[in-house]
Parts: sequence; structure tokens; C-alpha cells
Amino acid sequence: MCGIAGYITKRRVDQKCLEEMSKQLVRRGPDGSGTFYDSLQDWEIGLAHRRLAILDLSEKGHQPMTALDRGVTITYNGEIYNHAQLRKELQQQGYSFRSSCDTEVILNAYLENGVNSVNLFHGMFAYCIYDRTLKKLYLVRDRAGEKPLYYSKTEDYLIFASDLSALLRFPLYRAEIDVDVVRSYMWNQYIPAPLTIYKNTYKLSSGSVLTFDLSSNEMDIRRYWSLKSLYEKWDDSRKTLRDPECYVEEAKSILLESIHQKLVADVPVGVFLSGGIDSSLVAALAQESSEKQINTYAIGFHEKGFNEADFAAEVAKAIGTNHHELYVSMKDAVKLVPEVVQCYSEPFADNSQIPTMILSRFARQHVKVALSGDGGDELFCGYPSYLMKQNLSHRKWISRVIGSWTGRGIMKDPYSHRDWKMAKLCNATSEEHAIHLEYLVASQIIRPLFADSEWQDETYPIMVDSIPASGTTMEKAMAQDMQLFLQEDIMTKVDRAAMFYSLETRAPFLDHSLMEWSLQTPDAIKYRNHQFKWPLKELLSRYVSRDIIDRPKKGFGVPIRAWLHGDFSEVVREIMDDSFIKAQGIFDNREIQRFYQRFLLDNNVILDKIMWSYMIFQLWYRQNCLHLA
Repeated sequence: MCGIAGYITKRRVDQKCLEEMSKQLVRRGPDGSGTFYDSLQDWEIGLAHRRLAILDLSEKGHQPMTALDRGVTITYNGEIYNHAQLRKELQQQGYSFRSSCDTEVILNAYLENGVNSVNLFHGMFAYCIYDRTLKKLYLVRDRAGEKPLYYSKTEDYLIFASDLSALLRFPLYRAEIDVDVVRSYMWNQYIPAPLTIYKNTYKLSSGSVLTFDLSSNEMDIRRYWSLKSLYEKWDDSRKTLRDPECYVEEAKSILLESIHQKLVADVPVGVFLSGGIDSSLVAALAQESSEKQINTYAIGFHEKGFNEADFAAEVAKAIGTNHHELYVSMKDAVKLVPEVVQCYSEPFADNSQIPTMILSRFARQHVKVALSGDGGDELFCGYPSYLMKQNLSHRKWISRVIGSWTGRGIMKDPYSHRDWKMAKLCNATSEEHAIHLEYLVASQIIRPLFADSEWQDETYPIMVDSIPASGTTMEKAMAQDMQLFLQEDIMTKVDRAAMFYSLETRAPFLDHSLMEWSLQTPDAIKYRNHQFKWPLKELLSRYVSRDIIDRPKKGFGVPIRAWLHGDFSEVVREIMDDSFIKAQGIFDNREIQRFYQRFLLDNNVILDKIMWSYMIFQLWYRQNCLHLA
């Protein structure tokens, strides 16, 4: 795990700017840094790398890495878990290796197979390959979107980096906030790829290759892997139901192999353990496949309503891990919020980011790599909403009634709990028109808060495009969550929180072999005997008691309302300052003040959610954008 950055420009820039870009990534790679420069035709090329040493801790793994005889250079962030197997195959084809790191495997695989070599890799990655001979530069991102990669292109340059903050250090780049994206963020609490908070600045979508041709100054982006296309190309034969126990055994086999690969490192490795199904299963299988006692990590809150540490400790005892737990108070968590804004380079308001940061900081005191259980819910039907969508999909009248209701603009009080529930119900059918109905509800809530009331929701087509043309309603709902909520919310949260403390996280459920297998597993297996995630629960029952498995599901959240009305009340008052809002020019001051007064008086989850999003945005803005005003 590392950080990468680079530029290719027709206009001359001081090469020191590359070092400034690299410095913004130091938390992603504190163990070393490197730069590469070249000139070709009218172009100046600069590549940078920040290293977090996990495999081959020697200087032989230094990046950027160049195959001098072929004129190919790579800067790379991530892990290729099948690098040992690929190394053997490449050696048989005549390639020699100077190091034992996976970077050189990617480089030689490219020399042998070109950019399509990405299809060989099992892993999480974002990398750049500059091919001097072909006069091309490639940007590549992993299938599940675990590793971030941002870019911006004009006629004069193409820049890229693992973090938006690095792009801001390129002297020709001009950052301008995209207000339409801010509107969507206020509702979703995250910004989905390919969008970012800045205009003409994008995330490379997961499973994509960006090709830049230096000869023609043309850029092309193509998908080499996508969940949607997999759903659409498979026929109904994949839904043939077999003996249910076969699925449990297959899940164990594939997950064990994924975990075994992710335990490989030249540094200490641990496991995040919340006591939930997914993290407990990862920890149990990790311990089973390891000759040594695995270290597991959990945090607990002194406030009972938000504490799950007891469950984690019970699981750890049952599976025999070396368990570490840290108890913190909510006041300790509140103190972390200024770092939250620094951690996420664009507005991000999933409040579970705070306990995730605390857990990452705690684990980093002992290990350099941590496995997580992320992805289990989305792959194996872990949310009750999936079943609700499946059931409601057979009741077409619901969508017609809701469509008539919202179309007439009857929402006299867009902040009412009833309207919020209706918005959720609109999305229950997981069809294109249902997404449109939720957009209508969201626009009535969010639009008045902005100075410019016109709302072109750029996330709407992204949401619609995430739905496969074929598959059951439940499959479509899971596919949408895997491509949006999992990648853009959960994986963003975990990657940024962990890398802020220079901790690498690995998610066994997101191995693409397991993802593809889960897509071919029938709904009747994922939800069986009135149990969500049935194959995972059956597998886990071999390691822990049913009491742990059957306990109610909890999130990794915090008491937002109590914070906003208590510890953060002074901060909230500050960001409601009339002169600041007017000078900023993004929000309608009168409507914001009206919203604030309603927030103070009402006990309302919608108001709390939007206020949290608003507060995070304004804190981010003050730290990053005052110079843009």
C-alpha cells in the first residue's frame, strides 16, 4: 500500500511541484519516496511514489520502477495477492527479477501481455504505467474500487494522484467547487465515481483503464471488469439450485483462499473484529489457516447503546485469537472530528468514519496490515431492505401511487418522518423510475437550501446505470449497492481512515473470484430459512455459538443528534454565521437559517442527517477552499 502521483504536461513546470504533490501522500507512504522525470516530444512527464513497505522491505522494491531496456516505468499502489504464482509463470517465459515485490511482477506482466495484463491480477491496486516506446500512459484501478485514483485533464496536461490534495499542488490546476455535486452529497453523504467535489476532476471508476496517447493528446477510458456486465452476460443456468450445503463448502473454500493470500506480508498482520458475522468469519478462518495466534482488534464505547466490544471479545475467545480492545468515550470520539476533515480530501459524511479512524489508529500501534469484513452484507444479502425490495417488486401499484403522490408535489413538509419513509419506499422497487421518485423527494428537501435552486443531479444517471438489465430485484439491489454504497461509501471510509495512520487494510470478501461466485449464487441460498447471509452464518456456526450469530445487527455508528446538540453545538453556530454563508455564495442564507431553527426545535433524523452533512462540508470548506473564494 502506497501513494502515487504524476503529471504529463506540454507547459513547463518546476519539477519541485512533483515533490510537493508527493508530500501530500506521506501518510499513505511514510517509509520512502521516489520520483521519475522524462521528456518526450512536447511533453514533460513526472511520476512520484510514496512507499508503505509491506512486501520486500529492501530498497529493491523502490518506486517508480523502470525496465530500462524497454522504456517502461511504473508507479503503483496496492497488493497483488497472486504475485508469487505470476512470478513463476513469468520466470518460465524468460523474465528475471531483481526483487521479491509485486511491483516488478506487474511491470514484467505488462512487458509480456500489455495493459490487458490487469486481467491476471488478484488484488487491490491503482497504478500508472508510462510506456515511452508506445508513447502512452495508462492509469489502472482495481475491480472493487478499493484503491483510489483521481485525475484531471485539459489540453495542456493530465495529472493524477491517490488523493485530491496532491492534485491541488500542481501549479496549472485550478480547483473549482461543483455545486451540483455538493447538492447530491448533502443527500447521499458521499460523492460517487467518477465525480469529485471539483469540476473537471474525476475518480477513475473501478475496473477501468485510462489510456492517454501522447502522440494524439487523446484520452480513452474502458472497463475491463464490471458487476453489471457480469450479471448481463450470464444466463439463467447459474440460478439452478443445488444442495445448500454445497454453497457453504464452496464459500469456505474460496474465502479461505482469499484470506490465506491476504495474510501474506513481511510485516505484522491483524484483523478488525466487531463481533458481527462478516468480521467474525474472517477472523475465524484467518486463525484456522494460520500457524500463529492471530491478533484481533476492537473498540468499545463506554456508552452502552453504542458498544459491541463484549461481542467481539466473546468471538475472540471462541476462536482463540490474541484479542486487543480499546474503550473510548464519546468525548474522545468528538475530539477526532478536526482530523476527519483532514483525512478525507473531499466532503464525506458517513459518521461511522469516526470509530473506523479510532480503530485504525489503535491497530496501527501493533500491526501494519489489518483484514476487514467489508463486503459481506452486499455480496450475501445482509440488509433487510433487499428482501423488502424483492417483496415490493411484485406490487407495481405502490410505485404508481407514490409517483402520483410525489408528482403532485403534495410534500408540504419535506422534513417530516413520513416523507423520509416515503423516499425510502420509493427506492424499494430498485427500478429506474423508483430511483427517479427518490430523486424527486431528495430535491424537494435539498434544493431550497442552495442559492441557485436549479439542480442537475449528476448522481442520478450513475445510480440508474448501476442497475443490471437482467437479474432478480434482489440481485439488482445488491449489484447497485456493491457499485455505489460499498465502493463509494464503505471502501472510501475504510481506505482513507486506515491510510491516515499508515495502516493497510485488506478485504477478503472483495477478492473478485469470491465476488463472481456470489453473483452466481441464487437468492434462495443467500436468504434461506428466514436468515440473511445464510451460507456465511452456517459457516460461522462451526466456530461460535448461535447466540452470537442470531443477535440483532448493529451498525458502526455514533450518536449524531446528541453530538450536534451538545459537543458540536458551538461549531454548528459558527457555520451558521450570516456573513460567512453570504460570502461563500453556495447556500441560501435565509433557507439555511430557517433549516437551523427547525433543527434546534425538532427531534428529527432527517434534520440531523442533513445538518451533519452540512457541518462536515463547511468544516472541509474552511480547511480547503477559503483561498478559492
